Amino acid sequence: MSGSSSLTTSSTAGDEHRAAVDTAEAALLDPAVEHLVEVVLRSVGDHAYEAAAVDGRVRFRREPEGTGWRFVEERVEGRNPLGDQATDRFSPLAEERAKAPPAGSPRGCSSSSRSR
Repeated sequence: MSGSSSLTTSSTAGDEHRAAVDTAEAALLDPAVEHLVEVVLRSVGDHAYEAAAVDGRVRFRREPEGTGWRFVEERVEGRNPLGDQATDRFSPLAEERAKAPPAGSPRGCSSSSRSR
């Protein structure tokens, strides 16, 4: 019977962990912090991942290809937060550093805004 008890305890711990991850994701995807959080990534299975943003999410799987990997979309809901692969989408690093908040102030409190 002790094996059954440890299995139940392990399952309960896994359920609690998943609930904590779900709670954290919900907090990070709250529209009130959209200006701070671009995307939340999480593992959802063996070689399966999900990227979520306030306005959409994509689930994808990593598969071996040659000596590397390829990523296959499984499901998209709303906007795919990884769909825009343009490297010029973000400001240059020097510009980001120039707009950084003063040392000691909370991150994301500068007057700069990210373009979408």
